[in-house]
Amino acid sequence: MEFLTKNITIEVPPKVVYEALKEINDSPRLKQYWNDLDQGSFKTELVEFVPNEELVFSGSNVIVKVDWKFLIRSVTDFSEITITIDFKPNNVKFLAHGLEKAVAQTLMADVITSLFLLEKGYKTKSQSAATPDRKKE
Repeated sequence: MEFLTKNITIEVPPKVVYEALKEINDSPRLKQYWNDLDQGSFKTELVEFVPNEELVFSGSNVIVKVDWKFLIRSVTDFSEITITIDFKPNNVKFLAHGLEKAVAQTLMADVITSLFLLEKGYKTKSQSAATPDRKKE
């Protein structure tokens, strides 16, 4: 198996990161909207977890089999997340011809984007809670 690894740090508590990653990767609500996109999407399942510290998902589609591993560490008010994506061609190797690495890179980009959007939403919510509404005079 080949793998990609990235470390990112976001200003969100580890518990929130853990719950968001779990929801993003194993959400019945998301699967409801992905029904018509089934052909290229991943069938994923949660295979390991340590609450608020680690999540491991496994999935596959026509091109690639993938394992996603998220290690979450608390660093003061931040979370440091190590994302590792292990990938290999699926059974239909003649279709792949190296496409599995491109698929894994796209998955990594999607995960990083989701985490940065989580940070933006979390910080926006925190800031709005810190500044109460003022009455207009």
